[in-house]
Amino acid sequence: MCDVVLGAQWGDEGKGKLVDILCDDIDVCARCQGGNNAGHTIVVNDVKYDFHMLPSGLVNPRCQNLLGSGVVIHVPSFFDELEQLEKKGLQGRDRLFISSRAHLVFDFHQRTDKLKEAELSETKKSIGTTGKGIGPTYSTKSSRSGIRVHHLVSQEPGAWEEFKVRYQRLVESRYKRYGEFDYDVKEELERFEKYREELRPFVVDSVDFMHKAMSANKKILIEGANALMLDLDFGTYPYVTSSSTGIGGVLTGLGIPPRSIKNVYGVVKAYTTRVGEGPFPTEQLNKVGETLQDVGAEFGVTTGRKRRCGWLDLVVLKYSNAINGYTHLNITKLDVLDTFKEIKVGVAYWVNGEKLSSFPEDLLKLANVDVEYATLPGWECDISKITEFENLPDNAKNYLQFIEDFLKVPVVSSHIKYFSWNGACLKCFATIFIRNELGHTRNGIRPFNFQGFKRQFIEAQYLCHLQLLDLRPCRLAIYLGPRCFYWMYTLWSKRRNLAFVIFACVSFLLALVAAMIVVDSFYYKKGLSFIPINIVLYNVFATEGEGPEIFGVEPFSYYVRNLLLNFNLSFVAAYFATLYMICSKSERHRNVVCIVIPLWIWTIVFGIQPHKEERFLYPVYPLISLAAGCMYDASFNFARKYSRGALPSKLLKATFGLLIVLVSGLRILNLIENYSAPLAISRSIQSVSTSFDEDKIVNVCIGREWYHFPTSMFLPDNFRLKFVKSSFDGLLPGDFTEGVAIDLATSNVPPNMNSKNLFEADKLIDLDKCDLIIDNSTPSDKSVGDPQIWIEKDILSADFTIIDCRRMIDLGGHSTGIGRILYIPEWLRYAIDYEIDYMDFCLLRPKANQ
Repeated sequence: MCDVVLGAQWGDEGKGKLVDILCDDIDVCARCQGGNNAGHTIVVNDVKYDFHMLPSGLVNPRCQNLLGSGVVIHVPSFFDELEQLEKKGLQGRDRLFISSRAHLVFDFHQRTDKLKEAELSETKKSIGTTGKGIGPTYSTKSSRSGIRVHHLVSQEPGAWEEFKVRYQRLVESRYKRYGEFDYDVKEELERFEKYREELRPFVVDSVDFMHKAMSANKKILIEGANALMLDLDFGTYPYVTSSSTGIGGVLTGLGIPPRSIKNVYGVVKAYTTRVGEGPFPTEQLNKVGETLQDVGAEFGVTTGRKRRCGWLDLVVLKYSNAINGYTHLNITKLDVLDTFKEIKVGVAYWVNGEKLSSFPEDLLKLANVDVEYATLPGWECDISKITEFENLPDNAKNYLQFIEDFLKVPVVSSHIKYFSWNGACLKCFATIFIRNELGHTRNGIRPFNFQGFKRQFIEAQYLCHLQLLDLRPCRLAIYLGPRCFYWMYTLWSKRRNLAFVIFACVSFLLALVAAMIVVDSFYYKKGLSFIPINIVLYNVFATEGEGPEIFGVEPFSYYVRNLLLNFNLSFVAAYFATLYMICSKSERHRNVVCIVIPLWIWTIVFGIQPHKEERFLYPVYPLISLAAGCMYDASFNFARKYSRGALPSKLLKATFGLLIVLVSGLRILNLIENYSAPLAISRSIQSVSTSFDEDKIVNVCIGREWYHFPTSMFLPDNFRLKFVKSSFDGLLPGDFTEGVAIDLATSNVPPNMNSKNLFEADKLIDLDKCDLIIDNSTPSDKSVGDPQIWIEKDILSADFTIIDCRRMIDLGGHSTGIGRILYIPEWLRYAIDYEIDYMDFCLLRPKANQ
């Protein structure tokens, strides 16, 4: 997919600044139209690079750069600009390509461009072109008499002779139009004969180049030149450039389909400027214009001409957005407005008392418009050092918000950062590679498990919409819970419609609670039932002897060890992140605190409970990933800031990333090797089910291994899980009533249940009623009630046969090596401490029931 950067006004908006920001993460940067009449300035490590024809992506050492078929190439200027960049240390010849279909600009095009402008100036109707020959080249292109790059570099027999014929024909047509002018045809031909060999390594089939890049899922940034109001079709004609500077020129200038465009960034100066002649409704020929020109240093990069200056024109931007369909607007030079007590913004055009519904194409009408201005208070302070939206003065926030509300397009400022997208990416990285217990989370159908899924969905949606807050009702559910508070705070800080958001969130929350009460009450038939309250009351406020502690107690270190196993370094980063963000001077970091603070709240609440289970922390697993991602992002930014050059910080990222992937991958493989036996045995039950009559109820019995059984949902329809006598002396689950409606089955309480985990014998069946038995291969201990299945370790009683056995770690053994935590390849286990005791987890069949 391709992202596009386009000028939304009359050019000189600062597209290069945005391209510089976006270039850090792209593979291809392409120009689609124009020539060396554009001008972008990029500063990297205090070195200023001026780009006129070449793509700004050259500043990224891993980015390929393309001049598309819609660009016109003045070869001497191409090499001059490349040499100037190389003198400043920017090397890019091996990353720079030119479309074979691009047209060539010759010196006589530039001469005739100036002659044409001189003719028009005599009638006081000059266009104000740059004199670079761009217009005459597009003219010869549209008249089908132009010369393409492939005509120059072709190695086909007779190609050079054909080039000279085309060239002579073009020169003669210019002579007929302007007469004999001072121009040495022979000299230019000799130069281009030398250029043939020098230019050839740069030339590619641009259509093939772009489509291969898109097929390889490369990140492509398309850099527009000039701006929409200079578009040949939609600009203030004839005071326009000679090419299509809007979204249409992107498609035709590179040969790509519309569906390949993902984001369209419209770049907007916080006020309005224009170079050259032409209408300019909000122009200020007064002290305001002079201040904007002086403070903003408004001189063209390419021509050095002074830019005409005026207030921001939202009528122009609304028209520009209608054509280009911006997904984002990027505001530049906001700080130029620092000294103004009041700031005006053009919001409508009036002619003869009638409000115009759109931007007029008639320049006579445009010359007579009266601009309606909205007056906003200025902020009268220096914001040039502010890099976060939250730190802007309220009036500056309101100025940006006014633009966004008027145009209905998300607005950011080029030097203002919101929540880091790197943090979002690192969050995804953490989710994929660090959450080793994801499979365990999905095995059980319990509220904690579903809460983990819901929160993961919330996190993903939240990150997608963090910068571009979306008020569509279908997404309101996403922001319920802790996220909702952050969202409302963000809206309040940006002066958005907080009352609506609160109303929508509360309404949805009430509707959700009502739906849960209706469903729970129907299935449990105990009056008005609200199960989440019961869960909290039982786990946190239960009376002694009837709470979760009757199932065993663990110290707080149980959760610490568990999280270290599942998240390794990210566990430490996640919990440290909250403390770091609270102490950080960055407003952005402090705002993220309210996103991750539930992590601490949940951990503390369940950490002080005597009974602890790993699944109790499932709901905050996504929060751990998010907090760790934020911490990594802050750490990498710190390293990048204080490292010399980009290479050390990139090496740090790569090393750290590889370390996380390696450790997490070894942990995942360890879980598969040491703990996957119960899942494998469940598959074995499926495979052996064909040997039983489908109409017969088959009892699958389990005793001391009851806690390793994954779920009854793995059993065939006619199979039932049953329990036999074992060393376990607590309360076992009862059975749902069969053969009745589902609401009657869920509301019926099995007999002899109690709230004190006291053993009830009616939950057991005799061993001789079992068709299949699941047990481990360690010796059976009859003294504590285990049935006599294994006489010694790995020695099975003669009354049973083995259907399948899978190796797993013996939790009662004496495993001491690192193999308990990480997978170690077998060829390394001789060199590394790997003292692991294994047992078999088996599916057995009593011979008496065969």
